[in-house]
Amino acid sequence: IHVPDVVGDPEGYAKQQITEAKLKASVKYSNYCGATENQEAVVKSQSPGGGSTAHEGDTVTITVPKYTGPCASNKTTNNDTTTSG
Repeated sequence: IHVPDVVGDPEGYAKQQITEAKLKASVKYSNYCGATENQEAVVKSQSPGGGSTAHEGDTVTITVPKYTGPCASNKTTNNDTTTSG
């Protein structure tokens, strides 16, 4: 069975594609609290990746961002002194 590539798809549609391929869908939520992030509830990553081979009944784990409400701390701290690039 080829694992469907569902990265970028809405959660419900991704799960449907996975189950139609005779695989099990497992959703892992990546929680975020920053309202400014405003991430779309679409699949950000999956394991195993799309196009790889799996056996019937195998589990495909998809990661979907989930807004958990305002961050607990109202302090605006900027401890990010490292620059990536």
